[in-house]
Amino acid sequence: MVNFKRFELDNGLKVVLHKDEDSTLVAVNVLYNIGSKNEDPEMTGITHLFEHMMFTGTQLVPDIDDLLQNAGGENNAFTNADYTNYYSYAPVNNLGLLMAIEADRMFQLQLTKEKFKIQKNVVIEEFFETCLNQPYGDVWHLLSGMAYKNHHYQWPTIGKNPEHIKNIDLKDLIKFYDYYCPNNAILSIGGNIDYDEVEAEVRRLFGAVPAKEFSKNLPQTEPVQIGNRSQTVHRNVPTPALYIGFAMPERSHIDYYILDMLTDYFAEGEGSFLWKRLVKKEQIFSYIDTWVVGSADPGLLVIEGKLSEGMRFDTAIEQVKKAVSDSIRELSDREIGKIKNRIRTNLIQSRTNILSKTISLAFFEMLGDIDLINREEEIYRSISKSDMVNCAIKYLDFNRCNTLIYDVNPQMADVSPTINPD
Repeated sequence: MVNFKRFELDNGLKVVLHKDEDSTLVAVNVLYNIGSKNEDPEMTGITHLFEHMMFTGTQLVPDIDDLLQNAGGENNAFTNADYTNYYSYAPVNNLGLLMAIEADRMFQLQLTKEKFKIQKNVVIEEFFETCLNQPYGDVWHLLSGMAYKNHHYQWPTIGKNPEHIKNIDLKDLIKFYDYYCPNNAILSIGGNIDYDEVEAEVRRLFGAVPAKEFSKNLPQTEPVQIGNRSQTVHRNVPTPALYIGFAMPERSHIDYYILDMLTDYFAEGEGSFLWKRLVKKEQIFSYIDTWVVGSADPGLLVIEGKLSEGMRFDTAIEQVKKAVSDSIRELSDREIGKIKNRIRTNLIQSRTNILSKTISLAFFEMLGDIDLINREEEIYRSISKSDMVNCAIKYLDFNRCNTLIYDVNPQMADVSPTINPD
């Protein structure tokens, strides 16, 4: 059981505190309710770029990393489609420092032209390294672009293309800073803390941070997909690859948990059904995996496979269909029990890590159901065989899926593929 205390400041900041008497460290997490799904379709990538800017310092703290490291701490951040998250941890006696840094950069970030130019170049270089010059690096551009026609999940966090990032100027960034305010944030703190003392310090440090007015770009609802969508690209990749994406519900939906268990059954390790059938026995693939995207809005379940040498794509796709169908018929209570035990172990391990718990508390608060942190094990435990069979039939519909093929053809390969912004 993860205990917690919640309250809200007058400026709109939501706060979650967690006491863990066994922890020698304290963790501070700030979640800003702004992600790439809130971007202007003609200015994508700005959310990720701003994450970089948050580490460039304030007038009071010009070098955040050095200050934290000298205090025995570390910090980092990540951006996704739904939110941007900043976290730090240090020995518990340095909690005041961690909080002071976050309160300071929430409203006193130094957005200078010189720092902006440096970070923009860093992000553009990152785009080329991870998306354009990396085998299969544009997979999420292509797959999400197929799967989403209205919703802003249609582009990845890094943006549609490098040109969008190049075209962002300093005034765009200054305006974007309006989203970094207490009334658009969740602060979570975990460790061996005293609730009353920490609440008083939170009110002292964050209570004076002014709320801001902003207009958030909300994505449109994605309509139900009708029919198949497919795309074949020719790339200079080491192995032909296949990705199949199916529409699925959002992270807080009960069917998310059922589909999460199904993907474990399909391809969690070399003893899983698809591995034994398609990799070991029939040698259709040299590698196969499945996963669910746990997004705040309806997401995707993805089957990914690297084809064995000489294997045809049409054969591989048909064998995936047959294997998924057979796996549903052969699903046993014993296998479900093994999956539940593995998930329970993972949940227990995640709840022993103070940073993991602190990040999770902010995440579930953002979803609007913080008690999920204590109910997830019960939810997984309650899932039955019929639940898994029904969800597989409902969502794994090969007549309504998105198929992306990476074909190896060096003569036609786009060595440096251009990603279309549209």
